[in-house]
Amino acid sequence: MDLMEEAKTSYRAGEYRAAAIKFAHMLANSRDEETKNSIISNIGSCLHMMGEHDLAGLYYKTARDAFAAVKPGRVSRFLFGDYNPARVAVRCL
Repeated sequence: MDLMEEAKTSYRAGEYRAAAIKFAHMLANSRDEETKNSIISNIGSCLHMMGEHDLAGLYYKTARDAFAAVKPGRVSRFLFGDYNPARVAVRCL
């Protein structure tokens, strides 16, 4: 199982700290901006579930602002349309 699947499994099991640590490792090793932004949002979700609402809000805001600056790739736009406005519209805590 790769690290992303391990992080998802931990999150679904309610092991939010373990999931956040795994997402943080992925963030440190990711080179793709869109992937980094998703991971930042996932860390925010883990923190939110751990009751760290202020810190989670900072992660959500960082991800939202970063998503606004990155345009989806050509293949993603072809397959899914322009989903960027929906990602950016997510309300931060």
